[in-house]
Amino acid sequence: MMQSGTDLGRRNPACSAIYHGTVSAYERGCRCPHARDAERIYRKRRRHGLAQPRRVPAIGTTRRLQALAALGWRWSDLAERLGVTWQAVQQHAIRGNRVVHVDIARRIDDVFRQLCATAGPSALSRRRAEEKGWVPPLAWDDGDIDNPDARPRWSATAADHSGRVDEAAVELALAGRLPFSRLTTAEQRIVIVEHVPHMTLREFEERLQASKTTFYRWRAELAGEAVAA
Repeated sequence: MMQSGTDLGRRNPACSAIYHGTVSAYERGCRCPHARDAERIYRKRRRHGLAQPRRVPAIGTTRRLQALAALGWRWSDLAERLGVTWQAVQQHAIRGNRVVHVDIARRIDDVFRQLCATAGPSALSRRRAEEKGWVPPLAWDDGDIDNPDARPRWSATAADHSGRVDEAAVELALAGRLPFSRLTTAEQRIVIVEHVPHMTLREFEERLQASKTTFYRWRAELAGEAVAA
């Protein structure tokens, strides 16, 4: 049975929708007050040309869930926060849909923002994600996670999992002469864990050609991993 949402005010046992009290739920036949209100607001915005599309590209949603899995968050952990079954979360993470309802994308983005700097409890989830080539949140620079043409700043080829480290490559990257994405996973972790905490924002931007947002996000994730350890 599909779980209801975590917001008690939006629960409706008779509703078959994954996310209650939303336009998505209304489309599935839910007529609870929250779903009706969401549909009313959507139609009003649409009349005034202000409504967002009901469905958006799914690639950002998929990448967010995969990134959280790479941090050690299980589907069940995320499902509890989203108020859905773990199977529903898994579907969004691996199904490869072209589009997703905007309500679902927003809720998953909210959970992503809450957890993207915190290590999850499952080493098995991290290992499985690594085997699939999924990358953690810090691999995505700024808004690239929603850009279908963007590539993560994180190497995930099978050869990288050997743990090998070329110190010369690390030095070239730190000097701004080798793209960070060309480093192996082990080399990237050395740069992030051992060097980024000691860099100023200006040094970070000049050497790694990355943004201010990425700088603070990486530092936040490192702090989260330290607390979890």
